[in-house]
Amino acid sequence: MKPWLGWIGAHVASIVYLCGHIGWGAGGVCDLRIYIRDPSGKPTDTMVRVVDEAGAVRVELQSRNGVAEVCDVGLHEVSVIVGGDFCGQTIVRRIKRLEPESLVVTYHNCHTQRVHSPCLVLIRVRLPDGSPAAGASLRMGAIAWTGRSDQYGRLFVPLDRFGAHYPVTISLSGYEDRSVDLECSTDRTRQEVPLVMKAKQR
Repeated sequence: MKPWLGWIGAHVASIVYLCGHIGWGAGGVCDLRIYIRDPSGKPTDTMVRVVDEAGAVRVELQSRNGVAEVCDVGLHEVSVIVGGDFCGQTIVRRIKRLEPESLVVTYHNCHTQRVHSPCLVLIRVRLPDGSPAAGASLRMGAIAWTGRSDQYGRLFVPLDRFGAHYPVTISLSGYEDRSVDLECSTDRTRQEVPLVMKAKQR
């Protein structure tokens, strides 16, 4: 085959490829179709955002019947954020496509399962050697909580009023009681409080 025939063939193929993509874009086919499902597989609706590599929001829309279509992703990598900035949000990162793409995302809106209090304090209970103290109990004034610290030594304490102080006492078998004053304020709605238990003197 003559060399110039190969050159012509390569350029014809390039033109066909380019025209095919121009036709696809002109036809209005969206770049991304996102199917949103709850854990049981049923369609569910929520907000969907597409952000660029710098974190800037390029597209924001509400899905309908469990489907969100994004028609102009561009050539650079983007991330798709399904759900608001709370429990259950799902993010699909580093999407870069030159052809239409479909995504199936499982979205579990667990926001309604959260404690809706103005403030939340995480008390991390530790033993003298620094290891987590499981099984510690909490008393707030005259009220004794039924829950106990978990294997990581954590006690989650919701506080329901801004500007209020809450004296709490932490108890653990074999150790002295520890008291701490918790406060709910507008500038400290989420707090972590370390607390080290002290062994009882024999």
